[in-house]
Amino acid sequence: MNLPAFDIPLPNFGFDIPVLLHPPLVHFAIVLPVFILILEIINLFMKRKGLTVTTVIFYILLIIVFFGAFVTGKTDGSEAWDLLTPEGQADLKEHKLIGIYLMLGSVVVFFLKLFAAALRTWWMKLIYMLVLIGFVGAVFYQGKEGGELVYKHGANNERVLDLSNQIDDLNDEIEELKENASEEATETSDTEEKASTEEEKQEEKAKKETPKQPETSESDNAEKASQPEDTQSAPASENTDSETNVTQKAAEAVEAAKESAAQGVEKATETAQEAAGKVAETAKKTVESVKEAGAAAADAAKKMLSGETETK
Repeated sequence: MNLPAFDIPLPNFGFDIPVLLHPPLVHFAIVLPVFILILEIINLFMKRKGLTVTTVIFYILLIIVFFGAFVTGKTDGSEAWDLLTPEGQADLKEHKLIGIYLMLGSVVVFFLKLFAAALRTWWMKLIYMLVLIGFVGAVFYQGKEGGELVYKHGANNERVLDLSNQIDDLNDEIEELKENASEEATETSDTEEKASTEEEKQEEKAKKETPKQPETSESDNAEKASQPEDTQSAPASENTDSETNVTQKAAEAVEAAKESAAQGVEKATETAQEAAGKVAETAKKTVESVKEAGAAAADAAKKMLSGETETK
């Protein structure tokens, strides 16, 4: 509805308005206009003065009930505002605006009743009856919008609040699991880096342990050249054997370093896979619990709706 938006500030009552007083007052606000319309239809045929006085009394009660519904509605709306979705908040604004118009409209219909009773003309009674019928229709529309706020958007619904808190807790647990998984992945990468660094150190150490051939002077070379061939061949073979042993040791050290690094990588990979599996299982359980909670909320809402329908 494209109605001009405005608000009526509440006076300071000196006490806090209790929450959830709006629903019982709304039931009276819906029933009273219907009851007044039935009395007016009966009075069209019976034309009793007593029915006119009774209708006026019910109008005064109706104005009081509508004012109470407006006050308690603002209290309940403020309580439910933060828990509603943007769509629900827009519907709540519209519901509040229509409530203001209905509260003012009850005063207008009351004065039309007084004018119709004072003038006693057919056209004034016709205008009054048409306005009263439109007012009753607007009241029913407002009741429908209020029901959607409760059953569709969960306004002032304690069960919906509990489910919302449970979903927030589950989201916090998921975030914690993600942080733990990222920390474990970081530890795994650190382990891999340490293993590769250790391998490089061992390779450098093996290279350093490999002896360098000493440089010989020209005089030594001359002496060696003057020595017999058999005396020179023996030290050469000994040097060759020692170099072979050192090379073998260096190769064995490199192989051992590679095996250690491979084992470290395998352990880190297994740890990361186990952590990922735990996170996936926890996320799956979380999604299932959220689905079950949502289904339970939907069933509860349907039962509440069906119970209220049967009561009405």
